[in-house]
Amino acid sequence: MERHSLGELENLTSQEFLDRFINNFYLPNKYGEIIITNISVIGEIRINEKYLKDKSKIIFGINCHFLDKFYLNHKNLSLLEFRGVCFRESCYLSINMEGSIHIFESYFTKKLDFWNNKVFRVEIKDSIFKKQTTFSNNKLSEIYIDNNHFSESLLFKENSVSNEILIRNTKNKTYIENITIMDSNNYVVGLSYEKVNIRTLAISGTIESSKTLNFTNLDLSNIIFLQLINNGKLYFRDINKNKNFESHSIGFNQSDLGDCNLLNCNFYDFEINFSSSKIQKLFISGSKLTTPNNIRNIPGESDPLKYIDCLNQLKKIFENNGDFLTSTKLHERELEVLKYIEIKDYNNPLKLIYSQLKKMYELRGDSVKSLEYQAKELEIHMNSPKISWSERLNLQFAYWSNNFGTDWIKAIKFLIIGAAYFYFLVILSQNCEFENSLNTVWGLLSGFFEFLNPIRKLNSLTINGNEEILNNKARIADFFARIFIAFAEYQLIQAFRKYGKK
Repeated sequence: MERHSLGELENLTSQEFLDRFINNFYLPNKYGEIIITNISVIGEIRINEKYLKDKSKIIFGINCHFLDKFYLNHKNLSLLEFRGVCFRESCYLSINMEGSIHIFESYFTKKLDFWNNKVFRVEIKDSIFKKQTTFSNNKLSEIYIDNNHFSESLLFKENSVSNEILIRNTKNKTYIENITIMDSNNYVVGLSYEKVNIRTLAISGTIESSKTLNFTNLDLSNIIFLQLINNGKLYFRDINKNKNFESHSIGFNQSDLGDCNLLNCNFYDFEINFSSSKIQKLFISGSKLTTPNNIRNIPGESDPLKYIDCLNQLKKIFENNGDFLTSTKLHERELEVLKYIEIKDYNNPLKLIYSQLKKMYELRGDSVKSLEYQAKELEIHMNSPKISWSERLNLQFAYWSNNFGTDWIKAIKFLIIGAAYFYFLVILSQNCEFENSLNTVWGLLSGFFEFLNPIRKLNSLTINGNEEILNNKARIADFFARIFIAFAEYQLIQAFRKYGKK
């Protein structure tokens, strides 16, 4: 069969292409390499030991087009390289050899499946993958991925890699729509001058204690921890949101994050979705997390206690990192949620949380907030069925008069309305008849201001211009009025000086 010179494209059927291997058409060159170029093959291709009996270096070079499915299952190769190759259908590689697999400047229209390979190294550079790329059940020394575009997904599942899996971006070309890690290996994603752009990063399974996953200098849209048990170490450094997408989220779903570090990461615009996870060992330094209002259960999960568990763990994380401001905000959000939960036992966590918030603000020197939560705590205690009627009555008067010393407007209303009631009770006890005149109104009004003085010497009332000595019923009403006015004015003073209390 006649060879074709470089640059010409030869159309072959799959059988014609395979016959060339059997007939040694592609003989090794002086370097022991089988180089295949300038062909377009139609039909499914399956290459195994039948076609290559000796250990060989096989290179599929420029202008190799495979229009149907491509299978390579071999044990005798020392090198497999695709350079500038186009696969129009799915490609499956399952190779057992001491050498390496190289994929450079190639194009995969359908999925690429690395399954059950036992090789030294896999290196992928400057290539485009339109559908899913899967590494599963492989035993390798290392995987090196640089400057590639994965339009659908990149999946690592049940691989054993003795060194590390490295994904970089040295030419500002790397993009991954969805990367999923479902095995226990050392990963280095990023760690390059140019940012690696990823839409969704998902981590699942169990990470062994000797393994480290390092994610550095990434633009991310979504992070998902799904049924993850991390016994190793997770590092996220210099992570920012991917501005190419509108929504950004971090999902904790039935996972134990273990030793996880966020260093100089900006997750402020990220929504946090949470369900039954342990995240309290999370270490944060120089990083921002989202506001409490952007924390919620995962879609389909409605149990508010799981949501409160998330807030509580995040609160402890920020407390441990000395960020009491964020911790307090999470506390406040926790209270807002608890308000909507049916409370059957008044000796409940809500009262304890109000008490903790009060103490927290006291320690921070914020007397305003401290008094606010003290009032909330006393209001719950007032409604408790376990206190005596006398204690409840005492608390109710404190609540009605000035909201436990926090509301001077309420105290003024309490004083004026209550005093007016007693004033007219005293007047009515005199059994007086009133003239319909302006002087009568002004006389009663001026008498009311004198009535507001609890230590007054009021033994008579001026009614219709005439001074009338109080009768016995009016004196009794006036006695109780003095007690009420003294109490109401004391409560008013207390509310006014709430910020001066110590």
